[in-house]
Amino acid sequence: MRIHEIAHRPHTRSHQLHSGHDRRRTDADERAYHAAFKPYLRCETEHDIPEPIFIAGMLGVANLRVVPLPSSTWKVPDDRRDQIVRAAIRRHYHHTHGRVPAFGKILRYSLVLAPSEGGDLALPYDVRGKRTGTIQLVARLGQATLSVNGQKLSQSIWSEYGRDSR
Repeated sequence: MRIHEIAHRPHTRSHQLHSGHDRRRTDADERAYHAAFKPYLRCETEHDIPEPIFIAGMLGVANLRVVPLPSSTWKVPDDRRDQIVRAAIRRHYHHTHGRVPAFGKILRYSLVLAPSEGGDLALPYDVRGKRTGTIQLVARLGQATLSVNGQKLSQSIWSEYGRDSR
């Protein structure tokens, strides 16, 4: 049994020292991520790396940290969108009792609106659903997969977003 975690690295000078093949693959992955990007809501937790990691491998990082929103969220004015997000945060926090398996306590939420170089752009919210600041850069969620003999066993909601190939 093997657990594989993919960490999204920022594009810095030190990462340009990898082979040209690795760099081309990273650029292609980045272009694919941008092309398939859809906004989403996620919880920010006390641990960025899951402990134990096999739980995230079995259930999928996105399945644990992404909060479902109705598709209509992205078609309404910003003030109505904030109401929908606030309600989703309150439901999620109450339902999870403020904790995410393998990631620990929920500290805040991020409404991820757009991809950017080295991360994603998101609006911050507290655990009560109140917006707490302006748009900021957040690290992308990593991905943990569980496989046996090269066959992927874990599922991810990213496939719904067309991102499973990352």
